[in-house]
Formats: sequence, structure tokens, C-alpha cells
Amino acid sequence: MDRLGPVGFQFRCIDDHSCKEANCPKYLQLDDQKVGFFNVLSLDSDEEVAHICEGEIDAITLSQVVEGPVLAVSGVGKWLPHFQYHLTGFERVVVWADGDSAGGKMSERIRDKVRNADVVSLPQGEDVNSLYVTKGGDYIRSLYEEDPDV
Repeated sequence: MDRLGPVGFQFRCIDDHSCKEANCPKYLQLDDQKVGFFNVLSLDSDEEVAHICEGEIDAITLSQVVEGPVLAVSGVGKWLPHFQYHLTGFERVVVWADGDSAGGKMSERIRDKVRNADVVSLPQGEDVNSLYVTKGGDYIRSLYEEDPDV
């Protein structure tokens, strides 16, 4: 969504399998659809800290746990050069890096482009949503509050 309304849709596989193991795309979108910054409307905020994670479900979950706008990129390869300008004016930008190599690459890319970006590195094999399901919101907040990098 942007201020004018819907700009695109994504569709998630609902088959009962591991999409990676089945070599099946987890998310699909329309062929001519442009990639966007998920939840960009949340940037219209007086908060000093913005958050970025990988994946829309993680952004929806994280927005229930932390203060401030939460955005998502649909993967490391989907970060576009102009995204950094959306974050101008925030005192800090917290990147929630999934506990895998893609999460590491995404956090590096954002850190290279956004001068005030800090990283919360999630445990190996975890993302925001999986941690929320197994450990809860207080655990996620504790990572944000205790991470020496933030």
C-alpha cells in the first residue's frame, strides 16, 4: 500500500511442505509488479527508531512487539537503492537479521547504505516470527535491548 492505495499483491504457498525442500517458491507476485518496501505507510511516524526485517510476516509480527515503524524487504536481492531515502530523518534504523546467510547479507547491504543502521542478529535458523511463536514478544524485545550492536 502507499498513500493512494494498493500497489501490489503477494501470494504465499499454502501447501503443507517445506518450500525450500520442494523447490517451490514460497511467495509469488504478478509478473509486472514492481517490488516495494512493505509497510511504507508506517514511516509517517513521530518515532525516532525504524525497524527493518526480511519478510512481510516478520514485519507484521515485529510491529506487535516494538515501538516505531516496521518495514520489510522480501529478500536481500529485493533491496532497491531508493529505499535508503525512506529512512532519512530517523535517529536509528534497526535491522533484524534472520539467522542465516541471507540475513547476514541483507544486514550488510542495509548497513552499507543506511548510515545509522544497527543490527540485531537473530539466532541461527530463526527469524522474527519463529522466535515469537517459540519464545514470545518479551524475548524479542530482550534481544533488541541487550544486543551490544544496537
